[in-house]
Amino acid sequence: MVRHVIRPVLDPEETAIRQVERLGFYPTDVRHILLTHFDIDHIGGLSDFPRAQVHLSAAEAQGAIHHPSFTERQRYHPLQWAYGPAIVEHVLGNDVWRSFSGVKALLETSRLVC
Repeated sequence: MVRHVIRPVLDPEETAIRQVERLGFYPTDVRHILLTHFDIDHIGGLSDFPRAQVHLSAAEAQGAIHHPSFTERQRYHPLQWAYGPAIVEHVLGNDVWRSFSGVKALLETSRLVC
């Protein structure tokens, strides 16, 4: 595995849950998580936020969850979402934002408190 080559420091204080707690919030305060993809370096610790809706593209859900190809089965690790998160799939939009195409507003997250 790559981690054996690059030898990352696995410090619990660097996890998302610890960073959220340092900001004065509880893990249950996290209601929405927006993911670009389901690679393990993006979804590690997802289960630390069990009440959050997990937003991702329908295309990513297709390849990671519903009908993964042989390559995708090697790439994705279903154990990361085996706890049963509320996954919300989104079809790409037609807007452009900061030179990113396929953008659409996520109405579910429009009232977030920062």
